[in-house]
Amino acid sequence: MIKKILFPVLLVFLISVKTNAQQDRTQLGLKVGYNLSYISGEEIDDFIPRNTIHLGIVGEIPITRFLAIQPELLYSFQGSYVQPGFTDSSDLRFTEWLLKLDYIVLPIMVKYYLTPGFSAEIGPQLGVLTSAKLLKKSSVNGISETTQDDLKELIAPVSYGINIGFGYQFEDGLFFQSRFNIRISDIFDFEDALSQRNHVFQISAGYKF
Repeated sequence: MIKKILFPVLLVFLISVKTNAQQDRTQLGLKVGYNLSYISGEEIDDFIPRNTIHLGIVGEIPITRFLAIQPELLYSFQGSYVQPGFTDSSDLRFTEWLLKLDYIVLPIMVKYYLTPGFSAEIGPQLGVLTSAKLLKKSSVNGISETTQDDLKELIAPVSYGINIGFGYQFEDGLFFQSRFNIRISDIFDFEDALSQRNHVFQISAGYKF
């Protein structure tokens, strides 16, 4: 229900701001970028970062000459690899696991312009889980097999985090951003679950109209 409401509400809001506040230089745009996603927490020794992407829409609402609010609505592919591999003399089995966590995320960034184009940014982020899959790839005697489990019932449906980063926007609307998302809520949502969190480093490029 949350994700069904979130997208149209934010889209209408950004479009209405864009059309009704041209004199304030409010902007609407698109962005796409790279995710380096990894999991940290209890009993984590061998998680390997997952390289993915994010993409979506952004808006920028000026508050003062130096201060602006940038709401975003993104689809973000997250998660991490984990390799609980082992070697057994009977079958020489090796297994690689990939925990795929996909979210609709809503960052609300406060931007402070240190120079006319360069900004420092910080703000909260809400994430709504759309998919949670565990892909297991095993190799036995040279024969590979991939299986997939749906873990959505075990994953928290909503996540919370804080973003910290920097950005630069050119006068023509082209912009670049670098950001680190620190997740402050746990991934798993069941009794006796370990405390583990999914953090993401992002590099983005986009254009504001």
